[in-house]
Amino acid sequence: MVGSDGVAGVDGDGHLRDGVRVAGKTTPAQPIDLTSPRNAAPRRSLPTGLLAVVGVVAVVVGTVAVVQHRGASAKAPTAAAPASSASAPQFITGVDWQNATAVYPAQFNQGYCVDGSVTFRQGTATNGGNTLKILNAPAAVYGDLTGDGRPEAVLEGQCTSSEGTGHPDLVIITQATDGTLRQIDFIDPNDGLTGDLSGAQIQSVQVVRGRLVVVIGAENGRTRTRTYEWNGTAMRTISG
Repeated sequence: MVGSDGVAGVDGDGHLRDGVRVAGKTTPAQPIDLTSPRNAAPRRSLPTGLLAVVGVVAVVVGTVAVVQHRGASAKAPTAAAPASSASAPQFITGVDWQNATAVYPAQFNQGYCVDGSVTFRQGTATNGGNTLKILNAPAAVYGDLTGDGRPEAVLEGQCTSSEGTGHPDLVIITQATDGTLRQIDFIDPNDGLTGDLSGAQIQSVQVVRGRLVVVIGAENGRTRTRTYEWNGTAMRTISG
């Protein structure tokens, strides 16, 4: 401390004393109570703008922490298992016609062949007393006859009814989107022919540019080529 005379308080021996020299005598220093509000150091308040910034930062940090926590605990989506193809219908070109099930509407067979949903066993099916035997099952012909972009199957079949066994005819089968096989026509290549061609046998069957081309031949070697085209409901003869 510095006295009123500008000299630090010292005793006669030159030692610094704990006090202040006033008018030739030393006055003991009074202790300072730092707990007193009057003697406490003044507090500095933070500017309002700075407080707002601090608050926003705290909120943002808290939000990021919550999001990161949730992200870490969230489970990754599980990929869906691929659908099983075990129940998928067999495409028409791979059908085993010797043991297939198909729908044969009575309107095409006129009571002389099978009708309804029929299942073949070893190439033969019987329904309502009538029988249909598939003759060319391993060599069925395929092609788009109806114009829907999907192939039809052309089978050579022979019907037997109470009136006897007919000559081979052509059975046209299509496949619905659900896999159901269904007859859409029944063609008699000998229809309307007379003489030796009335009993001619089928020699070849082809699908050419959406049309069905059938060659039949008589025992004497005479042949006839007949062409059929889909008219929206059935196959109709366009030549031969």
